[in-house]
Amino acid sequence: MMNKYGKLIVRDAMSRKLIYASPDDTVLHAVKTMLDYKVGCLLILEKGKLVGIVTEKDILAKIVALNWNPEKITVSKVMSKNVISGKPDMDLPTAARKMIELGIRRLPIIDDGKVVGMLTSTDLLRMAPGLMDILSEKIKADIPSISKNAGICDICNAYSRDLKSRSGVQVCPNCMKR
Repeated sequence: MMNKYGKLIVRDAMSRKLIYASPDDTVLHAVKTMLDYKVGCLLILEKGKLVGIVTEKDILAKIVALNWNPEKITVSKVMSKNVISGKPDMDLPTAARKMIELGIRRLPIIDDGKVVGMLTSTDLLRMAPGLMDILSEKIKADIPSISKNAGICDICNAYSRDLKSRSGVQVCPNCMKR
C-alpha cells in the first residue's frame, strides 16, 4: 500500500464510506444516522460542498452537556465549521502530524473540491501501528512550547493553549466564563 516512491499515502488508508447530513437536519436525525451507520461523525454538505463536520463529541459538549433538545436544534448550530482537510496524495506521516498538532481524530480528504474520503486515527493505526507514538514524541520534542492543555475548545472550536476540563469536555477560557 505504498505509492510509486515507496511512501504510505492517505489514499491507501482513508475510508471511502462517507456518511453525510445537511446543516438543516436536526441533531436527533444526525444522531440516528450516526447510530444506523455506526460512525462517530457526519460530514455536513450544502449544495455538494463540505461546510462542516459534526462528531459525537460535538453533540455531547453542545447538546447533552447543556441539556438542549436534539429535536429542536439543527446540525448547523453544533457542527464545526472550519473543517481541516487533507488531500489523497499526502503521505501518512504528514497527515498524522497534522492531526496530532491540531488535536483532531478525523481528517476529511478533498480532491478537486469534492470529499473523497475520511482519514481517522484508527486508519492510521491500522496502516502503521507505531506511527502515532513516533510522531507524538517527535512533535513534543520539536515543539516544546505546546502545553498539554493546548487544543481545540469543544464549545467554540477555537484553538487555545489553556483548555480546562468542564463536565468532561475541554473548554477555552472564554467559554469557561459563559
